Amino acid sequence: QAQASLAVRHYLEGQFALPAAERTTREIESLLPASAVPRAWHDRLAQALEQADAVKFAKGQLPDLTHRALLDAYISFVLETQPRDDERAQ
Repeated sequence: QAQASLAVRHYLEGQFALPAAERTTREIESLLPASAVPRAWHDRLAQALEQADAVKFAKGQLPDLTHRALLDAYISFVLETQPRDDERAQ
């Protein structure tokens, strides 16, 4: 979860110019409304990052289904927000 969370944070920086890699989840959450991250993703993304924090800092484990759901959320976020080929050409 920590590695996946960090990958998403780097994606936020590269895709949305949102300084996320060195920020807390709460700080990222406060920056989302002024960012280009689609509004539909704000709550879901914050929740996923918070769950990853809980695992990382509590040194805990998530049930397999929860772990998979978080990874699926990260993948969906990237797939839904990456530029399409026609946007990259511009």
